[in-house]
Order: sequence, then structure tokens, then C-alpha cells
Amino acid sequence: MTAREQAYLAAQIADHSDPERQLWIEYKDAGSVDAFHYLFRLYHPLALKIARRFQKNHPNYSVEFAEILQMANEGLLGCIARYQPETGVPFRFFSNRRIYGAILNGVEKHSELHEYLGYRARVKRDRLHSLKQKQAEATTLEEQLQILADIASGLALGFMLEQFSPDKHDRPDNSPSAYHSLAWKQALNAVYTEIAGLPEKEQRILHLHYVDELTFRQIATVFGVSVGRISQLHKSSLSLLRKRLQRKGQFRLEG
Repeated sequence: MTAREQAYLAAQIADHSDPERQLWIEYKDAGSVDAFHYLFRLYHPLALKIARRFQKNHPNYSVEFAEILQMANEGLLGCIARYQPETGVPFRFFSNRRIYGAILNGVEKHSELHEYLGYRARVKRDRLHSLKQKQAEATTLEEQLQILADIASGLALGFMLEQFSPDKHDRPDNSPSAYHSLAWKQALNAVYTEIAGLPEKEQRILHLHYVDELTFRQIATVFGVSVGRISQLHKSSLSLLRKRLQRKGQFRLEG
């Protein structure tokens, strides 16, 4: 959670005995994008927990966890949009079986459609499109190589950002040596530090996509903008992060 989010929620706690209820009021009555985003962040651990429980209960489904989590995220977004606080039913009770059902429906659909494009493939396509957009037309070999280097560095940064995703913590460390493992951790710490210095919107975009693992389309739903706009913000956010790292000599792409 970013510093601004923490300050926001702290203010709600200071001004209201029920900060969660206040978020619902701001979202349902005023259509606050901030409130929608905070509600999603508040309940995302629930979606993650349900996704893990589904995977544990259904080990025979040949669906990778990243796909299951996307289905849980879809279910959570739908629950936030449909939930009516005035009913008095706790949101966790309202959403639990609905998120689980969204995963089940998604898995069944996944199994039926052989041409279904997997989450990872969609993510790679969207990221590549984002990094390639609005590139100046290259007229020399040097310019062409620079464009390729910019795209490659963006993809490399994206790979590093993926390491902050919750499900990465359960994976073994496959580094070839203790030295490489330490160097890798130091590089990740540098990235993490520089992210904290980015403007709020850039932090949100990167966190939602790489940590919460939302697609561009899902992030566009949270922000209430077009997918194309999220694609643009994704590219500019990575570019700003890369420049901050390069100024401190912490990131370079070597051939």
C-alpha cells in the first residue's frame, strides 16, 4: 500500500468509526475512483486467498495459478460493482462464494475453449504493444538498435517488478550462486526504493499490474479510463522508473 493510501485510510479512521463503510459511501454515492481503488486493494487479499483455496481443492484442473487469480480478480471487481451496503450483509460474506463461482465458471470456460489465450500471453502482448507505441520512426541502424534497447529494458524492468507479486514468495530461489542471489536481491531492492519515489498514479499503475496482477483492461475498469490510456501510462511509468534508476547508476542493459 502506498504512502498516500495509508494516509487516506488513516484519515478515514480518524474521521469515521467505520472507514470501510465510508469508502462504500464515497464509491456508491459519489462514484469515487479513489474509493473503488482502495476497496479493491482492501479486498484483494481475499481474492488471492480464495484463488489459492480453489487451486488446492481442484488439483486436477490444468490451469496455472496466474489464470485462477485473474478469474478471482474479475469476480472481485464484479462484486464491488454489484454490492449494496444498505442490505447490511458483510461484503466478505456477499463476495466469497461469488468469487469462488467466478473462478469455477472461468475454469470451465477455459477448458471448453481450446483457442483461449492464456493470461501470460495476453500480458506479454499488452506490454509489448505498450512499449512499442509512439516510437519515432528509425532511419538509421543506430536508431533501430536504440528502439530495441528501450523495449528490451522495459521488458526487463517488468520482469523485475513481477518478483514483488505475492505468489513469487512461494517459489524456490534458482539463482546459480549465493553471489548472484545477493546481487539480484540488491537490484530488486533498488527498484523497490525507486518505485516509492514515483508519483502516485505511476505507483498505482505498476502495483496493480505487476503486484496485484491485473490486466490493462481490469486496471482501466478501476480507473474509469480506456485500455489505451492505461497502456500509455504503463509505458510512461516504466520510462520514469528506468530514468530514476539510471541516474543513480542502478540500471543498464548490456549486450
